[in-house]
Amino acid sequence: MITPLVTGIMGAYFTKFITLAQAFELGGLATIVLAGLWIDYDRDIAKAAKGIQRIEERVNQFAGEELLQWESKKGRGGVIGKHLIK
Repeated sequence: MITPLVTGIMGAYFTKFITLAQAFELGGLATIVLAGLWIDYDRDIAKAAKGIQRIEERVNQFAGEELLQWESKKGRGGVIGKHLIK
């Protein structure tokens, strides 16, 4: 709850020192950084999902029946990250 308050106070303070063009540049830079972090996290989630799928396959082969099926059948596991890993 305090984060929006602090952000608002800092934003009001720094508006004195920043022009509109600089604000757009800062917003663009923040967008690029956040998109990069999102893709990085999504790739890591896809790697973890792939590992879980391998574990499910091994357990199912060992048991001789389909005991585990969550990630194999219903898991999204990093929608974008799936395309980034091999």
